[in-house]
Amino acid sequence: MFALLDSNHALDQGPMGGFSPPTGSSSNLEKLLPAWGVNFTANQVVADVGFALRPRQTGESWPTAIDVQTDGHNENDPIMGNLGPLSGIHFGAFKRETATNEKDVPELTPLFHSSTNSALIGTVQTKGLLPLPAFQASQGDIAKAFTPTEGKNILALKLSGPFKTGFPDGDPDKPPVSDDKNGTQPEVPDNALKTVKDGSSPVVILVGDVDFIHDTNQQVDQFRGFQNSNFNFVLNAIDYLTGDEDLMNIRSLTNRSRPLKKLNEMEEKATAEIRKELEKTEKELQEAEDKAQDVANKLQEQLQNALQSGQSGLIQLRVSEEDREKLEQSQAAAEEAKDRARKAIRRIKKKRREAINSLRNNIKWASTGAMPLLVAFFGIGVALRNRKIS
Repeated sequence: MFALLDSNHALDQGPMGGFSPPTGSSSNLEKLLPAWGVNFTANQVVADVGFALRPRQTGESWPTAIDVQTDGHNENDPIMGNLGPLSGIHFGAFKRETATNEKDVPELTPLFHSSTNSALIGTVQTKGLLPLPAFQASQGDIAKAFTPTEGKNILALKLSGPFKTGFPDGDPDKPPVSDDKNGTQPEVPDNALKTVKDGSSPVVILVGDVDFIHDTNQQVDQFRGFQNSNFNFVLNAIDYLTGDEDLMNIRSLTNRSRPLKKLNEMEEKATAEIRKELEKTEKELQEAEDKAQDVANKLQEQLQNALQSGQSGLIQLRVSEEDREKLEQSQAAAEEAKDRARKAIRRIKKKRREAINSLRNNIKWASTGAMPLLVAFFGIGVALRNRKIS
């Protein structure tokens, strides 16, 4: 069996073909997994700063849009052979139930996992991929509050070996036995599978994200800058389950992603202070917006009170000219503070982009110039050595 579970379906379009808000649906095989000694995070998703998607246009990171690089693959398993990055949105995590007797459960083999710089967060902190602005805002909030936990989170696994039924009392959909002794309706036989057929080797492959095979996940490649290997993973899994490994051995990825992890770390370090400045300014903007709204509400409330009193022609009796001017001045000051904050945010974001570009250019020119210098020094060394010999 090959199944995709999900803690929070990021590309759920909701009822009525997407005309209603997404429902954030989920699926977790809650009756089968406990019988197999496996737990799946029903109300949590994995946030991973190490494998987070980093759109090239913004330089920001999306912690729950995970691109699992090859160092997160179990390359000892044939299913994972010749695969590049594997991508998903709002992955759930699997783990072995520690209280289960290992002899009574199938063997668990991780297929790919998160980095060590990851953590589990509540599904309430996440948003669907569409509309994109709301998703981007939620990813920014997650990144700001992110705190990694120890260890890795299993995102996909393979189960093999002895399986226990999740329905020890028989088929749950079987009709109850009739109490009518005079009834002529024959009893429906219980055809539920109780044990695995002799000589068979059952295998179950589970992935913690149904968006893993969604068409839109392939379209997000414009943000990634590379093509993921999700489709090849599915083909490898099918070949493995059908017992045909020939195609698995020859299938290769034509477009690999080789992220510059050290460069990403340097960028994070170089922009740390700028990020703090941006967060402070965004907070100031929110405070200014709240203040402007509060002043507007007070002014509107006074005007409504005057109108409701029946003095619509003499509003000045209820709202003095002086009070109204104070409110309008406060509102103008709040709007001016909002404009200053917005300009500051644009300036800080430009400063961050310039810092990142400067760092990349310095590394690029250093890499470009280092090789000719090394060749020149090597040539000089060889010339001096030959001169001494002669």
